[in-house]
Amino acid sequence: MCGFNSAREAAQKRAVEDANACEIAGVNWKHLDFLDLPYSKEKSIADIEEVLEKLVPDFDVVIAPIGIGQHQDHIVIRDAIISVYKKSRSFELVFYADCPYASVNGWDSDDSSKELDYQWSYALSQVEKQGVRLLEPTRIEFSETQVLEKLVAAKTYESQLKGLLEYYPALLETDGCFSVEVTWKCESVE
Repeated sequence: MCGFNSAREAAQKRAVEDANACEIAGVNWKHLDFLDLPYSKEKSIADIEEVLEKLVPDFDVVIAPIGIGQHQDHIVIRDAIISVYKKSRSFELVFYADCPYASVNGWDSDDSSKELDYQWSYALSQVEKQGVRLLEPTRIEFSETQVLEKLVAAKTYESQLKGLLEYYPALLETDGCFSVEVTWKCESVE
């Protein structure tokens, strides 16, 4: 259980970490009543859609992971928000490149050098198969000062860093995954 005695303990710790990171970043947040994998069974997209449909009217823009890295929590959220978006079209939907998975082999590496799960083209195709057209990506490169500020927030996720650093040792480097962000606005085509 990643150092926790129970799924409840893990969820509580991660919720506190998330609230702290969001406070540092100066953003509003809302935790849904679903546990992260591996602390829960497979999530029902329909259950998540039901919750999101109630929340969405409060927001002009919803930002969600695009699914690079094939993290199951990210995939379920992505697919649920696409469904809600296509039904309501009452908000702007923006996807982001999942960190650290999107920067495997470097931000500018070609998909051919990556395993399928880390290929951007694969993740993007999974969105487009659902009737959503992705617009041109927006890439933001951060200064070292900005990256250091982002790292302060990232370091609040103590419970996740140990495992992530094992697989992504450069995660907290100033020229690593936090130095760039890539997003896609989208539109429904159905």
